[in-house]
Amino acid sequence: GAVQPGSHEGQLVSATSPVSWTPHVLDGYVESITEVGNTVVLGGNFTQFRPSNSQTVINRSHVFSFQKGSGTINAGFDPIVNGEVTSVLSTGDGQTVWIAGGFSQLNGQTVRSIAKVNLATGERVTQFNPPAFNGRIHDMALRNGKLYLSGRFTTVGGQAHTLFAAVDPVTGALDPNVKATFADPRSGGALSILASDISPDGSKLVAIGNFTTVNGVGRYQIAMLDLTTSPISLANWSTTRYGDGCSRSFQSYMRDIDISPDGSYFAVVTTGAYASPTSPYLCDTVARWELGATGSGLQPTWAEYPGGDTITEVAITDTAVYAGGH
Repeated sequence: GAVQPGSHEGQLVSATSPVSWTPHVLDGYVESITEVGNTVVLGGNFTQFRPSNSQTVINRSHVFSFQKGSGTINAGFDPIVNGEVTSVLSTGDGQTVWIAGGFSQLNGQTVRSIAKVNLATGERVTQFNPPAFNGRIHDMALRNGKLYLSGRFTTVGGQAHTLFAAVDPVTGALDPNVKATFADPRSGGALSILASDISPDGSKLVAIGNFTTVNGVGRYQIAMLDLTTSPISLANWSTTRYGDGCSRSFQSYMRDIDISPDGSYFAVVTTGAYASPTSPYLCDTVARWELGATGSGLQPTWAEYPGGDTITEVAITDTAVYAGGH
């Protein structure tokens, strides 16, 4: 059922208006936001922004930060990267963040796809020195004392390592036990994990993207990994509901996934063109899946059909599943 908004003075979520002090990104898009105390860090694919209280345009590409409550831009934080920042994550020390994406340089030095940077200066923390990733990193998650990374890479440090890896959060050293062979992209497209999430207890990862096998076993566009084994293993969880039945104009019609705060279920959102609720495939839907389910041919707890419009993002709170798209 839909969440009942109750009495919020005509507004869906909050009785108060959105704050007016957030800066304005003037081109491209914001892909990731993280908070470190009163500092907010944005990453994405943009080149310009301006403060909320000024018409002065600031040229800065892909990442910047500002103060929560005032919107004041942190002038000292100016890491210069030569490509999109898809994910920003707090390290937990209050002084640094990880940035990841599709860049190969940071402040004029060769740094491939991921770096730890100082929040005050924007300089790279050289102690964190991971091996080179040969492609874009889409998502980061800190669990089990490891920094898990997923994306569009196929080698790490020059060795075969497809789409999913973990490194030491302090040194960046690669964990050899976190490895799975994602393969066989659909529609002749690029092999990739487009989005992933890890359960709060760090036991399971759910990944969606352009792949159809994992470790040689059929897993069409969605897979669950068991992170409690060493090495990690493919979980006994599969479904045919994201099979080859939606529009093939998309390399993958999967768009986003989020696991609930209590770790009991997750939601997946898709594009793929209109499909009726009687279709065996979940094109253009929001669907809930139970994280503890096992077996093959699994079915969603429920699926919501917006009528042929793409859903690109999903976020779960304690009380609701929020989905956005067009």
